[in-house]
Formats: sequence, structure tokens, C-alpha cells
Amino acid sequence: MADQPSVFLKQEWQDITVEYGWLEEVGDFEFAMPKHAISVAFLPHNRVTWSVEGTMQTTALPAGSSFLYGDRKFVWHYREKASEYITIYLEPKYLQQIAIEHDLGTETKLAHRVIFPEPTITQIAHLLKGELLNQGLAGTLFEGVRGFDASALPPWGQKNQ
Repeated sequence: MADQPSVFLKQEWQDITVEYGWLEEVGDFEFAMPKHAISVAFLPHNRVTWSVEGTMQTTALPAGSSFLYGDRKFVWHYREKASEYITIYLEPKYLQQIAIEHDLGTETKLAHRVIFPEPTITQIAHLLKGELLNQGLAGTLFEGVRGFDASALPPWGQKNQ
């Protein structure tokens, strides 16, 4: 598989970078996901193969699955059909600011968690996807994202103890 997605869009807002990808190629490949990011897979798959730190697994991938990429290496290895996803990067200082504003501590980082349902993350991902596909009409959408209730999303981050 090529190193770049079949379609790739990127937009930056203050402290947030969003990448949208549509990958058409299927079969065996290696596609490493970035560390310290949040992703959502929009399309369902009956069978995908992926690994965390080299340990491979084959599972289903439900539509709207969320991923939190912490410090661990996550790599896609196989899929049977096209894939559509969005990846969200939050500047570390911005993540820290959100944590402080929601009394989560000052040293918050993304926990590593893959293929789990999280409706709020999925909803935000759909909003950001719409912004990318419509060429960023909101301009400062990140302000709306800031307003979410982080305390309702414990998997977003964890306190370093």
C-alpha cells in the first residue's frame, strides 16, 4: 500500500490539527498511526488486522470506533475494503489547559485505547470532518470543541501520578 491515503485533507485551527483520510487500497499493508492523537473510523469492517507494540490481532471494526493513541505504536496491517477516518491532534499545552479547566490535573496525557465506542468523540469527529470537507467554514470551530464536558470522557486522558 502507498504511504499516503487515496484522499488526504488537513486543516489546522488554533491548537488543533485535523487530518481526514480515505484509503481505497485493501489487502496486506503497513500503516502506522501517529502517537498522541485521537482517531475515529467512520466505516465498518468485518475483519481488520492491527497491532499494538507488535502484538497482532484480527477483529471487526464497527463504524464510529474511537482510538486514543498514547505512547504505544499502533499499526494497521490488513483490511478487506476501503477505509475512511479522521485523526485529531491536540497541542500538548491545549490538552493541559483543557485538563486544568476540568479539574483533571496539570499533567494529563492521552491514554492508549483502541476500537471502543465513544459517542461524544464520534460526534466531534463528524463535525470536524464536515469542516474539512466544506473547507473550514466555521473558522474557529475549536472554540465549540473546547466547551465539551471533559469530565464525562474519562478515557480521553489520565492523570500522571
